[in-house]
Amino acid sequence: MGALRSPALAQRDAITQPHTFRFFDVDLHVESDVPAFIAAFDALYARLRITASTARQPACVAAFRSGAPGHPVTLMLDGVRYAVAASPRLLPLLVDAVADAALARVRSHHLYHGATLAHGDRACLIVGASGFGKTTLALALAQRGPRLLSDEIGAVTASGHVSPFARAVRLRSPTPALLNLPPGTVHAAGHGQLLYASAHTWAAPAASPKLTHLFILDHGADDVSGPLVQSGSRLLLTGANPALERALHMTPGVAAVSPRMADAARLTE
Repeated sequence: MGALRSPALAQRDAITQPHTFRFFDVDLHVESDVPAFIAAFDALYARLRITASTARQPACVAAFRSGAPGHPVTLMLDGVRYAVAASPRLLPLLVDAVADAALARVRSHHLYHGATLAHGDRACLIVGASGFGKTTLALALAQRGPRLLSDEIGAVTASGHVSPFARAVRLRSPTPALLNLPPGTVHAAGHGQLLYASAHTWAAPAASPKLTHLFILDHGADDVSGPLVQSGSRLLLTGANPALERALHMTPGVAAVSPRMADAARLTE
């Protein structure tokens, strides 16, 4: 019979047990002796978690270890060790760094910084700089018929179909006040973060919808004619069906919609 372990050692083993998440064609193993690190991953990616027995190889492996007082913490990512000075705001940065490392390995999809929604068998991609309102617009549209597929990561296959990426939505503090989100779906996640997760929101479509709409959130420009707002952001779109365009016009905070595409040259600059 083997030696008995202390409760403290048993608890440590449980904490460092890897949690495995599937990011499209990449599986990510995450382990840590810092419970808050694992909890932060679970809060964001709970719907993408899989059992270790179903994980594919090779996988992206990340291990975060706390340091002794006054010493750096360490992050092991695929065998490469990074020493980082401890900081109260370090945790969310490391969570994003590990997730980004896994997403950088994805080959099954083209990934874009944007939100995606499905409307029937068609899908739209909303892109724009950080803080321009992609998340707010996507959630507002999701309350009017279209189904939210992803926030922050738009995943498109080579055939032009959009796949869901059910990460919890991170909200800026003003956003909940602008939207009528279901009670109990917005939670404080620490470090000033708010997370929104709704089982109804993440119900995947029966079939992978085809990307047919591109929405570009941008600041108004002097060389654009038409009844657009003179300040703030404008929404440029192409090929929107009437139902989706009506939903846009009904969305609070959308002052104007221009149903034409921006100059293609500007999109590739």
